[in-house]
Amino acid sequence: MPAARHRLDIVVPGLFAPQPGLVNLSPSERPDWRLLEAWLARADRRRGPARRVDSLLAERLGLSGDCLPLAAVTAAADDLPATDDWWLRADPVCLLPDRDRLRLVDASPALTAAEAGALAATLNDFLAEDGMEIIVPHPQRWYLRCEDGHSPGGSPLPEVAGEDIAPHLPTGDDGIWRRRLNAIQMSLHGHPVNAAREAGGQLPVNSVWFWGGGRWPQGAGSDISRIFTDDDSFIALGEALGLERLPLQALATADLTGNSLVIDTRLWPAHVQRDPLAWMEGVTGFNNEIVRIVTRRMREDDLSIRLHDAGNQYTIHSRQRFRLWRRRRFLPELTAS
Repeated sequence: MPAARHRLDIVVPGLFAPQPGLVNLSPSERPDWRLLEAWLARADRRRGPARRVDSLLAERLGLSGDCLPLAAVTAAADDLPATDDWWLRADPVCLLPDRDRLRLVDASPALTAAEAGALAATLNDFLAEDGMEIIVPHPQRWYLRCEDGHSPGGSPLPEVAGEDIAPHLPTGDDGIWRRRLNAIQMSLHGHPVNAAREAGGQLPVNSVWFWGGGRWPQGAGSDISRIFTDDDSFIALGEALGLERLPLQALATADLTGNSLVIDTRLWPAHVQRDPLAWMEGVTGFNNEIVRIVTRRMREDDLSIRLHDAGNQYTIHSRQRFRLWRRRRFLPELTAS
């Protein structure tokens, strides 16, 4: 069987997140996701080790390392000199104890510019000894700038929100990044800004989260020609890599010659907030918009589709629509098995 001439890689963070509360919905309560479920039923599935979304995207985009240098990319969007030095996101967060673990309970605290500036100034008093500086162009987006460095390997903030932080903590460099994180937490504990926030019924900012580290991305050795996304960070990354950037709705009519990458982040907020109803609504939008459009384009343009999750790859092309003997399964049932 000849291979399809063109390929579309699709990454939808949160699509395959387990939803145990939805598994037992009755047939009448289940959304109509027949197109997506048919894709998954008839696709060739390749199992692989679990991996983070940024590691998967770094590989697809031909970038070295196992994470995306989103800090440098978003720093440029925040009018910082991102093509120089080494950049790391160090975003303000709130950690709270939950039995024997620490959970990241607020990934985007409502900080004023004055609060953010005061907190960052305290941290910079001791970070300067290591040749580092936290820069705060926006109350929710903090950056750590240093002359040289290595990515600490922490998971992207959207993947950690609401989670136990232990499996996602920085790695490597003999624990230096964990020690820095501990020092930052000690400096923020009891800070006057946090005392005022707690007195007013707000959560404290008692830590930062390191992620997205690296230098400005150079031309990648990838076979990807274009990115379809509505996410500002990935639009900026595509621009940095010299790729064509198109909105998701352009999938209906755009030239799909060669290999393209679709990054649809609509499910991330629902996943972060543990909101199953919002997650269902997002999957319905993905099914009705992206899957419907791509199914039509797959027949018309000799496309091969690769839908990725955290460790698996589902490959489907138009000829596989005849695998009618494969039974569709409700998505929460599939992710629970």
